[in-house]
Amino acid sequence: MRDRTGACAVALLAAAQTFPARADAPEEQGRAFDVHGFASQGFLWSTDNNYLAHSARGSFEFSELALNLTKPLVSDVRVGGQLFAHRLGPIGDLKAIADWYYVDWHRFDAFAVRAGRVKLPFGLYNESSDYDAGRTIVLLPQSLYSITSRDFLLAATGVAVYGNVAMGGAGGLSYAAVGGTLFLDTSQTISAPGTVVDVPYVAVARLAWDLPVPGLRLAASGLYVRLDFDTTVAGQPVSGRLPAVLDAVSLSFARGPFGFAAEYGRWWVAVEGSTNPAVFPNLERWTDRGYVAGVYNLTERFSCALYGSVFFADVDHREGRQNYQHDGALALRYDLTDNWLFKVEAHAIQGTASLNPALNGNRPRTQLVPDWGLLVLKTTAYF
Repeated sequence: MRDRTGACAVALLAAAQTFPARADAPEEQGRAFDVHGFASQGFLWSTDNNYLAHSARGSFEFSELALNLTKPLVSDVRVGGQLFAHRLGPIGDLKAIADWYYVDWHRFDAFAVRAGRVKLPFGLYNESSDYDAGRTIVLLPQSLYSITSRDFLLAATGVAVYGNVAMGGAGGLSYAAVGGTLFLDTSQTISAPGTVVDVPYVAVARLAWDLPVPGLRLAASGLYVRLDFDTTVAGQPVSGRLPAVLDAVSLSFARGPFGFAAEYGRWWVAVEGSTNPAVFPNLERWTDRGYVAGVYNLTERFSCALYGSVFFADVDHREGRQNYQHDGALALRYDLTDNWLFKVEAHAIQGTASLNPALNGNRPRTQLVPDWGLLVLKTTAYF
């Protein structure tokens, strides 16, 4: 059995090694494909309001499947990719897509290049958000890692540069930057059927400092994206542009069985060039979001986590249930075997800012229940 002491803390508080720290050892070259995968099934139930799916009556529409392969080729070159299928309420139809794929050149720790559909290095967890086995919690804090935005913010087609620089007694620096583009036919992946989204620009960068205190990391991330959309609102066609600037400052600490993380972001979002302002008005808005989280491994197989997350949809209008959503969550994880886990997670939520009116009988957020609870169950088998 693998040693899980501290593993969940590290997984919760540091992103998976999407950009590895060093090149492969010589004996790895020419090795056969490494094959891994997972299958997850979840259940959502909310006391009031439908959240992510039709959860007010209980929903099993929370499924994920993935198969990924990596292979070292010639010296310093690696290839990899993942097929992914999911369903979360109205999002996804369990159709397999090429989730990410890349060719990676990594000769030097200080500078390496990756090209293809590459993951976006934003915050602590964006790259590892689809790896349920690597953390205790089920739903990452939705104020920063909205699961409904996965198709847009997980990866982009482009080029990444990354590296690590040792600074002796001052610790070490790591950096990653990606530039690219993305096109999605989202008719089966979001709640507005027939919507087409083109993402002509995506640019993201992250700088992280591993302090000389073991397990302590500071990081800052910034992401610029523009979505050009063509959709239907209230039966009327509308198109336009949606530029956004996202940032995050991050602090994480992991030692032994304990881990801690905190992140904060103030994001700018706008709607420009709307062809039908009456149903989809032009706007400009700043939002506030953040969380504090802790995790503790009680045994090799049993761990718990706790977080508090805050979200304000408009920093100039913080009052009213429709303008905020605060979430307190407690999660428990138990590993039944080395390759099969079960999680239970309870949320106490105030506010309705992140709720989808289309899932709630098209009622406005001002009419939805302001204080409500959510229970999430999930089991994952992986290899």
